[in-house]
Amino acid sequence: IKSEIIEGPFKNSKIDVVFEEPGEGTKVSCKIELSVSLKYKILSSVIIKKYKVILTSLLYKMNSLAEDK
Repeated sequence: IKSEIIEGPFKNSKIDVVFEEPGEGTKVSCKIELSVSLKYKILSSVIIKKYKVILTSLLYKMNSLAEDK
């Protein structure tokens, strides 16, 4: 899954999510190129940490929904 943010403080940021099936289960790899506008540059380390938490929780939610089916 490839996505690009087109508006807002993270404009031009890119996210690549790759799902692989190495035997049992699924391996999920995320590559994120986070582009933060100058206005938010001082908060970039905090933003990146929070973004990782949000993305991880989203992937866990997707996993639990897939297991329920």
